[in-house]
Formats: sequence, C-alpha cells, structure tokens
Amino acid sequence: MPTDQQLPDGLYAEWADRTWEATTVVRPPDSVRVYAETQADPQFTPTMTGRWARTLPRADVRLFRLATYCRWRGARFRVEGTTSTGELSLGYLGRSETEARQLGLTKAEPGVYVGSAPTSEVTDLRQERTELTSEAPAT
Repeated sequence: MPTDQQLPDGLYAEWADRTWEATTVVRPPDSVRVYAETQADPQFTPTMTGRWARTLPRADVRLFRLATYCRWRGARFRVEGTTSTGELSLGYLGRSETEARQLGLTKAEPGVYVGSAPTSEVTDLRQERTELTSEAPAT
C-alpha cells in the first residue's frame, strides 16, 4: 500500500487492505466509488475514462482526504497546484483582507484570496491527512 506522501491530493478510501482513489456518490445513498487502473475484481466495471470502478457502502470503507499546505511570507496557504511557469498556486487560509492585500493576493470572490509563489520562497510544505467519519461530509 502506498504511503500518503506517494499519493496526490484528493479523496481516498481504504478497503480490502488497499488504498483507492475515491469519490462519494448520491445513488445509492451513503456510498463511495473506488477506482483502479485495472479490473481489481469481477465487481469492478469499466468507466468512460478507461479506469475501473466499484461502488461500496460508505460504512465499508475508511475515507480520508489529502491536502498540501505551506507558509509563504508568514501566512498559511493551501497548495492548489502549479502555474504554467512552475510556481505554486496558493489559496490563502487567513481571514484578514488587509494581510491578503499586503501579500499582493488576488481577490477571487468575497473572502477568498489566491496567489502564486516560487517553491524556493515557501516554507513548511507538507501534506496533511484528514480522516472523514461517516458523519463528516466528503465533498
């Protein structure tokens, strides 16, 4: 089983002694769809993207989300990806509009600020795992 550090950010399910990419589904209620690159067992069906999927009851899996965070110029950010120039695309986690302006961030919508930074300028870059209980929303 891969360690969290080998997995990209996203939603995952632990089931049948493996870690799977996952999504939550509406039908049937309280279900999770797990994905594989090959047909892992006869109950996996092909998807339109060429992968294989199986829908499981939410209660049968251990669901978790991985997300990458960092600090830039003293403020905490979520890493949203990379830009076309190779910088990190950042989502501001602070609540101060004044600080966001001082950092030169762009206001994406009310209360949401984004920016980018070279990896050489960020500190405390790490991926965090959040366990999702059956009561916690997975979206």
